[in-house]
Amino acid sequence: EKEMLGVTTFDGGILGRVTLGKRLTLVITGFACLFAVLIGNLTWHMVINAEAVQKDPYNGHTLERTSNIQRGALLTSDGTVLARSVWDESTGRWQRTYPEGTLAAHVVGYNSPAFGAAGAESAYADILAGQSGFGTWASALNAFAGLKTPGNDAYLTIDSRIQAAAEQALVGEVGGVAVLDAASGDVLALASAPSYDNNMVEDLLATNGDDGTGLGGGSGVLFNRATQGLYAPGSTFKTVTLASALTKGSATLDTVYNAPGSIEIGNAPITNFDNYAYGDVPLLKGYELSSNTVFAQVADEIGAEQLCETAGRFGFNRSLSTDFEVATSLMPEPAEMTQWETAWAGVGQPVGEHKSPAGPQATVLQMALVGAGIANDGVVMKPHLLERVMSAEGVEVQTGAEESLGEAVSPSVASKIQQAMEGVVKEGTGTAAQISGYTVRGKTGTAQTNNPKDNSWFVGYVEVGGRNVVVAIVLEETAGGAATPKARDILQAAIEVYE
Repeated sequence: EKEMLGVTTFDGGILGRVTLGKRLTLVITGFACLFAVLIGNLTWHMVINAEAVQKDPYNGHTLERTSNIQRGALLTSDGTVLARSVWDESTGRWQRTYPEGTLAAHVVGYNSPAFGAAGAESAYADILAGQSGFGTWASALNAFAGLKTPGNDAYLTIDSRIQAAAEQALVGEVGGVAVLDAASGDVLALASAPSYDNNMVEDLLATNGDDGTGLGGGSGVLFNRATQGLYAPGSTFKTVTLASALTKGSATLDTVYNAPGSIEIGNAPITNFDNYAYGDVPLLKGYELSSNTVFAQVADEIGAEQLCETAGRFGFNRSLSTDFEVATSLMPEPAEMTQWETAWAGVGQPVGEHKSPAGPQATVLQMALVGAGIANDGVVMKPHLLERVMSAEGVEVQTGAEESLGEAVSPSVASKIQQAMEGVVKEGTGTAAQISGYTVRGKTGTAQTNNPKDNSWFVGYVEVGGRNVVVAIVLEETAGGAATPKARDILQAAIEVYE
């Protein structure tokens, strides 16, 4: 009698040999499965997902491999150098410097051996390191052979003058700005405040973004409020609600609604700002006056499914798959939305409590896309930052690709909303956005917060030089309407650039 693999057997017995064979087969099968899992894991990381692993900004091997390469420069479309590599005699290495300091800091990002990479420095790492976009066969062969060669220069769609105006608008504020060319999707400016100097980013990273303002960490100076912050869009979302109603045909601009100071929908109240009552008004006037009680009724008539579907066509609940990082703007699952929540969603205020996120919650860039879709006769273009790539030999090796996200609304619906947005600036809540000699169209917004003051929004555009320049701006916890004149200043800067 013997003890083998936990089984008592009799030496030479048939039962013992069969039992032992089964146990050995089980053990061998187990090891084979574990080996297959190991091979599968290695295949995934080394073959299938190899490119993603290499591009991971926190991949230590990639950082070490590219740490002493003469990376190409990052420049604006008008030629301003935002980042470049210079030789440091004291260390015998290439040093990344940022000649403009704070200009487009969040767009540029950083490339740190200790803390990884972010922004354009991360998104275009292979281009800047000369690992893609080769100007000659010799450059390609040198790169594949592992030889260190100068990287490519990446020109961004950012215009330094519009970017500077966007950053000036945020001085002393907390918030974000996005400026787009509606027809191409070119990002003309992205600004976030508070901001920082790229040349000092290592110090900020070492302290988790704490610059002494009390806004450190995930909500501090390193946080890009234009592309990562999710805000209640307030009344700027009424553009989406209006688009949904006109598309469904549940209302026209002439449909008359009663606009009391407060109205009950879904057994709960919806209120106008300061409970102001406007009486009976056509939908066009309700949009110009930004009446909550009017648009709550409009959203109630549309229904949650139609409202969310329209928002989705503008980009909500979709990964934009851009060439830079953007948070996904959110709408709830329609089936989970109550009648009261749907009414408030149509006003731009998220109030739901359920498994899906409350909505709408939008990035500044997303609301710029809403404005751009209307300005572009209903078609939303994918936003992009890369304009062109120039090799070290001075050869253009790549250009940014224009791509449509699809038609959000028909041209006829877009035309009606353009008319409504024009009325907002001419005689509604957005008169502070007027620019002499130009037609500015837009929508103001005030979004409630859990703080003493609300967030102020403006989304609008102006046609200049054959293009529609769209701006979206949010200012956190500030006076009502504060965003509108700042948006005007940004649009004025765009006029001076493209006139």
